[in-house]
Amino acid sequence: MGSGGCVETGKECRMEKPWEIPEPDDVLEVPAADGSIVHVRRHGVPGGPRLLVTHGNGMAADAYFPFWGGLTDRFEIFVHDLRNHGWNRPGRLEDHRIANLIDDGRRVVGAIDDAFGRRPPVGVFHSLSGVVGLRQAIDGSVAFRAIVAFDLPLVPRGQTRKDGETVGSYLARIARKRRSRYPTYESFARRLARMPVFNRLRPEDFDLIARTTLRPCLEGGVELRCPPEYEAQMFEEYYSWSSRTEARDAPCPVKAISADPTITGTYLPGEGMEDLVHVDYDFVPETSHLHQIEAPNRCRRAMLEFLDEIGFQG
Repeated sequence: MGSGGCVETGKECRMEKPWEIPEPDDVLEVPAADGSIVHVRRHGVPGGPRLLVTHGNGMAADAYFPFWGGLTDRFEIFVHDLRNHGWNRPGRLEDHRIANLIDDGRRVVGAIDDAFGRRPPVGVFHSLSGVVGLRQAIDGSVAFRAIVAFDLPLVPRGQTRKDGETVGSYLARIARKRRSRYPTYESFARRLARMPVFNRLRPEDFDLIARTTLRPCLEGGVELRCPPEYEAQMFEEYYSWSSRTEARDAPCPVKAISADPTITGTYLPGEGMEDLVHVDYDFVPETSHLHQIEAPNRCRRAMLEFLDEIGFQG
C-alpha cells in the first residue's frame, strides 16, 4: 500500500507519495430495496476474521484507507459506501434516509454471507455509520460479533434531543452552502487544506479524500459523489436517531473511540462520551473528527486491543 508522507520545505508541506488503494479481490453489487446498487469490496485475508468497514456523512470508505489498509494482513475486510456516496451512484433524494441505510446494511451483510459463508463481522464505523450500525444491532437486522464506533455522535450529557437536532440543522446549513463542482481534484484538495477542520491532515490525505469523494463531470471538472443537499438532509435526520439510540441496548460488545474531547472546534467532538460507562470507551489524544485518517496507527491500536480482549484475533 502507499505509505504517504510529506517533506517540509519552509512553511509548505508537499506530498511525497500518494496513497494507493489496491484493487479489491472481489466486488459485490448488492441491490437495495429501491433498486439502487451498493458496491461491496473484499480485501485482505480470505476466510480471516471479518471486518465490515464504512464511513461518515459525505465521505467515502476508501478515504479511510490509511486506517483499514493496515489491517489487510490480519483480517478479511469488506468495505462499502453508504448509498449516494463513494462507488455508489446518486439515487433519489427522497430515498436518502436513515431507515434505508439500515436496510441497505442488512442486505450487504446478507449478500456477504451468501457469497463467502456466514461469519458474524465486527462492524467498524465512523460517525453517521456508527448510529446506523447500532440500530442494525439493536433491531436484530444484523448480528455483529462486536461494534467499533469512531466518534459516535450521541447527545452529550445535559443536552436534549432538541439540542442534538439544533446541531444537525446547523451542520445542514453549512453543507448546503458547499460547492458541488470544482475545476480539478487538486483545486478541491487545496480548498480542504485551507479549512481549519482539516488542519491535522497531510497533503497525501487531502489528495486521497479528493480522489474518493469526487467523480468526473460530463461537462468537465469534477463533482462531489455525495451532493451537498444529500449530506445536509442526513445531518437533519440522524441526530434525532442518535438521541434515541443507546449503545447499552446493543446485544454485542461496543467499543467507542472518540476524538480528543479537550480539543475545541472539533467537527463532531467526543464530549460526553466519558459518561458511557456501559461501553468500552477510549479517545485518541490530539485528534479531531477524522482521527482514523489523522492518526491511523493509533486508531488501529485502540481497536486491536479491544478485539484481542474479546477474542476476535487476526
